[in-house]
Amino acid sequence: MYESTWDSLDYVRVMFNDYLGNYAGLGIVLLIIYLVVSLAMIGVFIWIMYSIIWRAVRRGMREFYAETDLPPSARFTSP
Repeated sequence: MYESTWDSLDYVRVMFNDYLGNYAGLGIVLLIIYLVVSLAMIGVFIWIMYSIIWRAVRRGMREFYAETDLPPSARFTSP
C-alpha cells in the first residue's frame, strides 16, 4: 500500500514533540535542583558568616568589659 506523506510527517512530528517534552521536563527538574542547591549554599554561607561575626562580637565584648589590672594599651592586644 502507498503511505501518504502527511502520515509520515505526523509520525515524525509526534516523535519530535515527545523527545522535546522529555528534554523540557529534564531541564525543569535540573533547574529546580540548581535553585534548591543554590539557596542551600547561600543559607550555609549566611549561617557561617553570622557565626563568625557573632563570635567576634562576643569576644570583643568580653575584652572590652574584662576587669583586669593591665594598662589600657595592653588590654586589647591579640593573643
